[in-house]
Amino acid sequence: MSAGQPRVFDGTEWSSVLENEPQFSLKQRLQRQPMMPVFNGNGQIFVSIPNFRDGKRCGETIASIFEAAQNPDQIIVGVMEQNHANDKFCIESYCEMQDKSIYSRKKVRADAYKLIAEDSKSACPRIKQIRSVAFHNLAAKGPVYARSLTRKVVGDEEFCLQVDAHTRFAKGWDDKLKHQWAAARNEFGIISTVPASIEDMEQETAVPRQCGVQFTDTRVPAFQSDGKVESISKPLLSHAWSAGFSFSKCHLEETAPYDPFMPYVVGVEQFVRFARFWTRGYDVYTPTENIVFHD
Repeated sequence: MSAGQPRVFDGTEWSSVLENEPQFSLKQRLQRQPMMPVFNGNGQIFVSIPNFRDGKRCGETIASIFEAAQNPDQIIVGVMEQNHANDKFCIESYCEMQDKSIYSRKKVRADAYKLIAEDSKSACPRIKQIRSVAFHNLAAKGPVYARSLTRKVVGDEEFCLQVDAHTRFAKGWDDKLKHQWAAARNEFGIISTVPASIEDMEQETAVPRQCGVQFTDTRVPAFQSDGKVESISKPLLSHAWSAGFSFSKCHLEETAPYDPFMPYVVGVEQFVRFARFWTRGYDVYTPTENIVFHD
């Protein structure tokens, strides 16, 4: 096996990927294949971002979403803001990058500030495409709880993308993700994997892939980011899911929404939610290229 051939690394060794489908009769194909993609929505993408006191990087993430998109008018962003009033908010940081100041702060006592929206907020580019849920950082209960609030701001968008607040995007990421999803040939397909490092944005690298499952010290199963794929021509079926990068039809958020009763956990939700996806007929696929990157 040589580089340039479709192959997957499972954390221990490389294996060839058989991309040519076996020959089945029409009846066998109908019994085996998942439901084909249905293209009957508005094509919009809802991008959800949980932000815990990381306004600067979150603002840079929003900027990357719009600047790198092929069709930015089709993008809606939903931010779960968890901040102290004196923190830079995610939307505030994004607008400042566009030379627009949208908030002012008034000190009401020694340890408290009042956040005031400026009239200029409406002048911030694409501000009408950004929705948010905001609450004090002392009320935060971890990323799972924050992501569960996504349902409060998601609308009738066709596709949903879930990322972290420190993410960058490849040029044309929106068209690329739609193409990846369509290539999986599965209405209930999810394109997901561990995001590559931002250091790899300018070079061709293998796509990370979660392969192993290990039990943590608290005896909770967790996916291991120990694999990768190279030179595959279509998304590869996976048995893992990443909360840092997940793209699918938005009916996923209705069928298997986040559990708000899992406070203060990190990473644990990935195995649990993957199990709920699978039992509801969803499949996860590793993309053929790196599209989302972690800062």
